[in-house]
Amino acid sequence: MWEENNNKTKEEDMGINEILKDALILKYQGEIAAAKANIKVYLINPVGIGEHPDLISAIDVEMEKAAEADDKLTFLENQLDW
Repeated sequence: MWEENNNKTKEEDMGINEILKDALILKYQGEIAAAKANIKVYLINPVGIGEHPDLISAIDVEMEKAAEADDKLTFLENQLDW
């Protein structure tokens, strides 16, 4: 059964690679957007964020999330040969 399903053409494999690459790009872009949104909320309405009394730390955590996703996105776009 594996052999039957493994008889894909290069075009089919390339299509799957593009789908996976696109999904990763969207994932990392979404993580960046979510972190930016959280930072904006912290800056606009810091009083409404009761579980984060230390705004600097809360913003720093979101910046770390965005930076990590941005690093992954940059690596994906510039270093991987898909």
